[in-house]
Amino acid sequence: MRIRNEKSWAGGILAGLGILTLAAGIALAEETKTDGAATQTPATQTTPSATPATPADPAQTTPATSATPATPDKSTPVPIPSGDPAAAQAAATSAGDPMAQIRDEGKKLDAKADQKATAAIDAAVNDVEKSAATDGDQKVADRLASEFGVTPETLLSEKNDLKVGWGQVMLARTLTANSSTELTTKQLFDLRNEGMSWPQIASGMGLKLGEVLNATKAEAKVAKGLSKADGKVAVVHGPGSKAGAGGATKTASAKPADSKEAGKSEAQSTTPSDAPEHAPGK
Repeated sequence: MRIRNEKSWAGGILAGLGILTLAAGIALAEETKTDGAATQTPATQTTPSATPATPADPAQTTPATSATPATPDKSTPVPIPSGDPAAAQAAATSAGDPMAQIRDEGKKLDAKADQKATAAIDAAVNDVEKSAATDGDQKVADRLASEFGVTPETLLSEKNDLKVGWGQVMLARTLTANSSTELTTKQLFDLRNEGMSWPQIASGMGLKLGEVLNATKAEAKVAKGLSKADGKVAVVHGPGSKAGAGGATKTASAKPADSKEAGKSEAQSTTPSDAPEHAPGK
């Protein structure tokens, strides 16, 4: 009986060992299967791409240092050689400041002609100043305003700002009214302050001195109330005049007060020293 029990006990032990062995084998198999799956996963992640990257085309690659050539500076003037210095100087003068041209041309006026014309102009200007001292600024301003087509206030302000007399204002306005170049009375007085005479300025503007003298005397009569203002400034011809281009329309000889003064004016306008040569084409 004892022996039978021992055999049963031994058989139970063997059976238990078999079960343990079987369980250990199953567990090992499961662990091996799990390890295998984990090992295979990185392999799928390291699989190279089926489409390789296309290498850059050397022909389409432009070096940064030579991609765009430097653009020349268009603001830099290109010197243009001139074979004729005199022509180059004339072009520069005509294209430049008209004041420079007046200075240059005015210096060419004959000294004797300048002196004689200055005396005649000063006489007419001084007559206006004497009349203005009696008549008053407002009356003179009203007369000249109607003649030159501006307001009396404009002329009064101009006279006071420039610190000149009515004769000077009248003369400057007569010259600018006949000039083909846009000039202001202030510009003319700037030239006067530089030392230029009125005949030099008029000659530099391209106006005939003989007609300038006549026009000055005619407009002086308007300023003094001896002739009625009609809004038509006495004409002065010359290379720099706008006569015939829709500007002034009457001649200086249309305003003398009497026949005696008219004859005197006509004689002075035909004096060789007072009447420069006719402009080309005039």
